[in-house]
Amino acid sequence: MAIPGDLFQFNLDRLVRLEAVLKPIALQQQDLSSHDLMRAIRGHLSDDDYGLATAVLAVQGKAKRKLGEGFWWCDERSLAQSTPIAVAQRKSRWTGDGDVYDLCCGIGADAIALTTSSTKVVNLQAVDADALIAAMADRNLANGNGSRLDRNWTVLIGRAEEQLIGDRSWVHLDPDRRRDGGRTTHVDYYSPTWDAVEKIAEKACGGVVKIAPAASLEDRPERHRVWISLRGSVREQSVLFGESIAKASDDLEVSLAGGGRSAVTISEDGDAIVFHVTAKLLGSDTAPHVAQPLQFMIDPDAAIRAAGLTDAFAVAYDAKTLGGPSGFLTSDASIDTANAICKRILWSGSSDDRKLRRTLRQMNCYPQRVKTRGAAGDANTLERRYRNCGDKPVVLWIGKSGRRQYAVISEV
Repeated sequence: MAIPGDLFQFNLDRLVRLEAVLKPIALQQQDLSSHDLMRAIRGHLSDDDYGLATAVLAVQGKAKRKLGEGFWWCDERSLAQSTPIAVAQRKSRWTGDGDVYDLCCGIGADAIALTTSSTKVVNLQAVDADALIAAMADRNLANGNGSRLDRNWTVLIGRAEEQLIGDRSWVHLDPDRRRDGGRTTHVDYYSPTWDAVEKIAEKACGGVVKIAPAASLEDRPERHRVWISLRGSVREQSVLFGESIAKASDDLEVSLAGGGRSAVTISEDGDAIVFHVTAKLLGSDTAPHVAQPLQFMIDPDAAIRAAGLTDAFAVAYDAKTLGGPSGFLTSDASIDTANAICKRILWSGSSDDRKLRRTLRQMNCYPQRVKTRGAAGDANTLERRYRNCGDKPVVLWIGKSGRRQYAVISEV
């Protein structure tokens, strides 16, 4: 039986050999899933290598959009589990200098961000239980670090809970969230288990644990929970331990208290906009509810909603809930913040199809964007349905207040 180190080296040698063939193709071709391309490499590879090669080449377009330009070792599943580079770069600032462990490292997106930071010096140990995935992480680290001469990382096959972590070490941990072939949001079913995660966190001076946005976890003084969104979508919930809370506070220029929650919106240029609530204020205020839209419609960023901070956000900006915290917000005054959309209302009324179509035609408008919350109807379908109603672009909001489904037309 091969020992883990032998399995890792076998896979690493295989990837190095295949990379000589695949990397030039991946960097030059636009349509990497075309039959012509697959036929071109078929005669040069064994059946096993061909299967891996086609899986890797087929996702290079997605990989570049998620991880940046370059050649990336991944397949559909491992890429889906990886962290977008903009999120990984932001999180890398929440650990410090010295020994850093990236446990359950996957294909290495977070590891790359941790090793390429220009503001600190780290000695990274990336660990994954899967020999092929660990080899992919090693090659991605090599490609992601470019011409860097000092190899400041080591990749190992192993289990997260078996690593010997010093008390001045930092940890990034991404537990496996798949159970019986499907994803789970229940932390007790993660691998390693949440008990094991907490024991790892106790050993380190600071740590960041990546969990599902919908995962339920008790708010406790020794940790701070952060929901991170990118391009309007929540990418993860990060649980900060120990000195990483202070590191993140310095980076985000806010005071993140233990037991509190934050929503971080990362913009296209990598800037972070933060809305945070201390443990003392969690659940202490409930925003007033109204049955009818006021003068402005407001949609907080997805990270704010996922963090359960919609009420707190409404109270902070003197807004009202329309259809409860799961719906949109509305206000008599405009709010100016980058982590929410705020638009002046032009019309509001019934969402009845015929009435809505007639109103749009009378206003010579078409929905450039449709936003739905708690209501029936697919946004893309509604955009197409009303596209020919007029020439002026507007935003169409469809929501539910009590048993009534309403529609709002606002400025773009």
